[in-house]
Amino acid sequence: MNNSMMLPSEIEQNILAFNRSLKQVESMVQPLLEQPLTTKTSKLDPESRAKVNLCCAYTVNTLFYLYLKTQGINPDDHPIKQEIARIQLYFKKLKERSNKASAASSNDNSSISNNHLNNNNNTTTNVDEASQQVSSNPSSPSNNTILDGDNKKRKNKASDSSKRKKKK
Repeated sequence: MNNSMMLPSEIEQNILAFNRSLKQVESMVQPLLEQPLTTKTSKLDPESRAKVNLCCAYTVNTLFYLYLKTQGINPDDHPIKQEIARIQLYFKKLKERSNKASAASSNDNSSISNNHLNNNNNTTTNVDEASQQVSSNPSSPSNNTILDGDNKKRKNKASDSSKRKKKK
């Protein structure tokens, strides 16, 4: 820093850390700026392309948010705050859609597995053993994920039905 301008060491350290972080962001964004984004994303599936586009939008808007702060403007009173919230909403929608797609895929796989088990002579034993393992260890990470997903679905259905009642 400039020696003629004496800043408290804490502020000087924060400025230096911010400057380092900004340089890291620049180095990460630079490859995206070398070619049109459509060139980089043309071979991606639609979901991945949407993620890249959302990440770019979020990055640009967050950088603008930080720029406003450096200019002494309160970004909470600026439309950028709503834009960032809108992008976050689209991230959430994309994640929900991705989760539904993966759940549908895993349901297809589990029905195939169940059909295979049903053709086996000791199906009942295999299914019973599997359900006992799940019920005996409800805190296993895979069970929590399943339960969390079911709870979220129930909450969403309850909230959807209450919204419909309010509309009537």
